[in-house]
Amino acid sequence: NGGALQNNGVTGSALNLGGIGTFTNATLTPSVGTTINFAGNNNKIVGTIGGSGAGVVNLAGGQLHADAAGATLNFPAGLFNWSGSGILSGPGVFTNTGTIQITSGEPDLATELVNTGTVRHGNAYLDLDGAAAELSISAGGLYESVNTGSGFGLRAANNPAGLFVEAGG
Repeated sequence: NGGALQNNGVTGSALNLGGIGTFTNATLTPSVGTTINFAGNNNKIVGTIGGSGAGVVNLAGGQLHADAAGATLNFPAGLFNWSGSGILSGPGVFTNTGTIQITSGEPDLATELVNTGTVRHGNAYLDLDGAAAELSISAGGLYESVNTGSGFGLRAANNPAGLFVEAGG
């Protein structure tokens, strides 16, 4: 509940967080060659979650819930991968102020995601799942479609001030 999580010294290459509870203003720092996986369905985010390090943080089969007051994702480029069947859900709104890579599979957005940072959408299909699902690109926000041959939904009806870039594919 709050603080920093570093997997320096953890044996093996992955630390699986299987629905362990609430992350309040948390910092995740995976070391070189290691991965922190959100693997469970009950990972509640309160405040800001971010990180640093030369490893990877994955949301591939788990679920992150934004607290009713909202939650902020603030990861540097290359650290946070959203893939597989990973889910971002509410009841609150997620705000991305860092970088999110959508890397593969069919991740689900089941709440609003306000992007003021960067979203890099790779070879994946992003499912906008349910009436609350909305991807808003705010002024200064960047949504890049990189080497994507698959379709995806983008609903930014109330915040069209962001930038959408088609790069590669």
